[in-house]
Amino acid sequence: MDATVNTGLGAGTREREMMMIQMIQQLQEKLLMTLGPENPYVSPDNLYNGIAKSVEAAGLKSPDLYFSKPTPEEIQRRMQASAGQPNAESRSCRCGHRTTPRRRGCLPKTTGAGWRSSAS
Repeated sequence: MDATVNTGLGAGTREREMMMIQMIQQLQEKLLMTLGPENPYVSPDNLYNGIAKSVEAAGLKSPDLYFSKPTPEEIQRRMQASAGQPNAESRSCRCGHRTTPRRRGCLPKTTGAGWRSSAS
């Protein structure tokens, strides 16, 4: 018979664990945003495990009630589908100006310290 016992070591244990998991998840997110989904540091399984641990640290029994663990085939299919779409950061409008995800219109090219010259 196999049994696992998790005991608390005093006040603040659950809060500390939740803070540590949040820190790990932020680092995972940063690595994914910087290096992309095909990086050697964070796999989809690592990401799901962090999510599952955060649910457990919150005192809830089953992460499967709140999150679905994607299959490798589903992950691959979604990655292939998103590979054909342009990145929001690299889009430009028809006239060649850069755009941002928050602003749909084009942003005029700037001069000097980032302000558009009023003389042009």
